[in-house]
Amino acid sequence: MHEDGTPNSKNNPLLFWVALLLQTEEFGKQPRLNFADLQDSLIMREKLLGIVHYARALILDYAFATFCTQETKEHYAAAAADLNGAKYKGSNVDVTDVPHWNAFIKHFEAIQKKWLSKGSDTPIGIILTLL
Repeated sequence: MHEDGTPNSKNNPLLFWVALLLQTEEFGKQPRLNFADLQDSLIMREKLLGIVHYARALILDYAFATFCTQETKEHYAAAAADLNGAKYKGSNVDVTDVPHWNAFIKHFEAIQKKWLSKGSDTPIGIILTLL
């Protein structure tokens, strides 16, 4: 964090990547990057949507990692057992009527509302507002 606690491109990976995209796409009109003989043909909006997509995956991981609290310890253990069990691997099992998954969904929705909502003051919220 900055001395005053403000995130900036030096201490926040998301802001670093957004700054890099802005610099290469908007300000410098730099040549497109080549990756394994693939030409970068995405427009700025598509690149920002990619960042939002990966942020959602990271927030989902964070939500599950923070799900294990004193109140949810049993729910966490049951959800972890489900994820490690064969019946959920690669399937579309309906988990909405399962108490531990309902507890996780409630936990995740609170985090999602805070970090991944259009109009929130988080980096992703600001990106979503601009898109």
